[in-house]
Amino acid sequence: MKYRLPDDVIEYRQLVYDFAVREIRPSVEARDLAGTWDPALWQKMAGIGLLGLSVQEEYGGSGASCLMTTVAHEAFSEGSTDGGLTLALGAHAIIGTMPIALLGTKEQKEKYLPKLASGAWTAGLGLTEPSSGSDAAGSMRTVAVKKGDRYILNGSKMFITNGPIGDVFVCMAITDKKKGAFGVSVFIVEKTFKGFSVGKKLNKMGMKTSTTSELIFEDMEVPAENMISEENSGFLRVGRATLEWERTVLVAAGLGGMNSLIRGGTLYAKQREQFGEPIIRFQAIQDKIARSRYKLDASRLLIYQSAMKKDRGLPAPIESSIGKLYTTESNVEVAYDMGQIFGGYCFIHEYPVERAYRDTRLSTLGAGTSEVMRSIIAANMKELWIDSDLEGEDKELFHNFRNFCQREIAPHTAAMDKKGEIPRSHFEKLAKIGYTGIGHEESVGGSNASYYLATHFYEALAEACGSTFFSVGASIGLFGLPIREYGSDAQKAKYLPDLIAGKKIGALGVTEPGAGSDVANIQTKAVFKNGKYYISGTKTFITNAPVCDYVLVLATILTPQPPLLIEERGGSAAEGVRTGQTVFIVDAHAKGVSRGKPMDKLGLKGSPTGELFFDEVEVGEEHILGRAGRGFAIIMAAFNRERLALAAYSVGVMAAAIGHSRKYAKERKAFGKPIIKHQAVAFMLSDMITKYEAARQVLHETAWLMDEAQGESHIVHNGEKVELTARTAALKLMASTYAREVANLAVQIFGGAGYIEDYPVARLYRDIKLAEIGGGTSEIMKAIVARSESKKV
Repeated sequence: MKYRLPDDVIEYRQLVYDFAVREIRPSVEARDLAGTWDPALWQKMAGIGLLGLSVQEEYGGSGASCLMTTVAHEAFSEGSTDGGLTLALGAHAIIGTMPIALLGTKEQKEKYLPKLASGAWTAGLGLTEPSSGSDAAGSMRTVAVKKGDRYILNGSKMFITNGPIGDVFVCMAITDKKKGAFGVSVFIVEKTFKGFSVGKKLNKMGMKTSTTSELIFEDMEVPAENMISEENSGFLRVGRATLEWERTVLVAAGLGGMNSLIRGGTLYAKQREQFGEPIIRFQAIQDKIARSRYKLDASRLLIYQSAMKKDRGLPAPIESSIGKLYTTESNVEVAYDMGQIFGGYCFIHEYPVERAYRDTRLSTLGAGTSEVMRSIIAANMKELWIDSDLEGEDKELFHNFRNFCQREIAPHTAAMDKKGEIPRSHFEKLAKIGYTGIGHEESVGGSNASYYLATHFYEALAEACGSTFFSVGASIGLFGLPIREYGSDAQKAKYLPDLIAGKKIGALGVTEPGAGSDVANIQTKAVFKNGKYYISGTKTFITNAPVCDYVLVLATILTPQPPLLIEERGGSAAEGVRTGQTVFIVDAHAKGVSRGKPMDKLGLKGSPTGELFFDEVEVGEEHILGRAGRGFAIIMAAFNRERLALAAYSVGVMAAAIGHSRKYAKERKAFGKPIIKHQAVAFMLSDMITKYEAARQVLHETAWLMDEAQGESHIVHNGEKVELTARTAALKLMASTYAREVANLAVQIFGGAGYIEDYPVARLYRDIKLAEIGGGTSEIMKAIVARSESKKV
């Protein structure tokens, strides 16, 4: 997803955050211990417009968009670290007020909204009952019977936020038992109505700075004009509209909570020393910080996506359900992981992480449990939305390419896997359709596509065939893109046209038997003598090694160049001589180059992999890519692009796994019905789709940010500095982790068939493992992300 927050949203976010830090945070610990709601703070919140933010201006509100309201709740939660008061705000401003603002009559709006927006009255929602939780319509017991110009309500509502202090409640009741969910109506109930009473205040595990109770209706009289919308339309119309807002705006509080927890946990990890060093240097701690970071990134995009769809006037039942499921589950997991970082102090009340550990637990229960979200997702599963961000010509190009991949590439995948090689025709076919040139300039036969469009194409090819993705990617990406970025005009003209046309195959030679992720420790040497370089060493795990025509080799220059050569290349002798890590373009057929036999791998068997040996391979000055001594920087830039591509590969694998699993689950019967009808299988598919959607959103935003950065190492996005190295590392970590989990669930859905090589999910399960290793292992990604987070606090 590519988006920018409007300036007024960013400004209001900062205002709300500063207000919450200044006015709310100082007293939260005391209020939590006492379990009190503070009316004075409530009025201060009204003073900055929080209580009526989404209410129309003519009724005393600000008329804010769903996105602005979402961002404001996020900022309030982060700044205040007060989950209870944030919950009270959401219960009032969203589920208590928005049904009236969205569907109320003019008279209802005029009577209630000004007082609710100003904070003179406090609102809440009465839906849940002692015997009806997730089955709100089917198990509802509160009944409304019309008598003249009034309705008489009998029943009760349970777990009602703002119950003890509320003035107005939007309540649901049955008006026609025969119609089930279609026989529920919604009423505006005032605490002064005859027959209304409040049960005792409930003592909750967390969210103690909000008040919660039961509402009791005993022959309560409600004027007929207080019905919202038509009779019997309440649950399906009012409830659905309100729940989408609730599952977007209220859930956004979790974004702020996660951000606050990550910052607090990271700062503590920098300061806390054990075994003679700060615990942030321990890989176990880096793991928790990195995983929490990508969960926040994905959650924010999922929630914002839902909010922006609401602002376009579109329903968002699936988006809001996916966002709610992913964000709330992540909220609980982040609180747990940050609590582990704090150790024993997580159990001590003075530390905010203790309060967050209690508060976050409610998030997976309210507004529909996680299980209900999975049921909604499972019941509405359609085609994956892998092209939802593309428009116009780009969308058509993507559709055509995906269809091509499914028609021309996918059918050969199983045979390639068994044979252990990729046909050269795949390179040529992909060249003809334009895939091999998407990242290259038009002058050498490319189309100069953006990273954003390219990632969509990567997904489609990975969905069809992982082996083809890796072999072609190693050629045009790992070998070709560094030449595009750092090569001379002569080098581009010599190597890129044949590469893009599919006539030649490239490879990248960095990894060595003794140096994997530790690139700085490579042992391959380049000795300068008699005006030439002589390369000696070994490279291993090299994609395309058995078939490549060219290879980029990272080697360390031992003997310095004479100053004269530096001057001839446009430098100055005063710069000194250049040694150190350097990238060389090597002809794989040159004298001194030899290849080991193809390696028999766990997966991706159709993509040839092997060792390359260099024995005094002679190369000239013209074979240096970029400048001598700058090899490490070139490889790091290549890794950034590789990690983006590996994330796209992971998303493509998830799409394939979900597609195969859904088809199989519809066809396979057990216990008299298709297994997709069994809740366990439906929930597995829902989790697969949720992980896929989370990773896909972060992938596309990261690609877009790389386009916007135009080669810079960072970019300021929505008022925050984003380090692209850390972002791509977090993305690759998340996408590869989720892809492995999704592939595992796919095998589980297939059962015994999933363990048989004749079924595609067995191959996907094997193939995806490389995504967690290539481009730097997951452990390296965690270290990069943790280091970046450390700089922020």
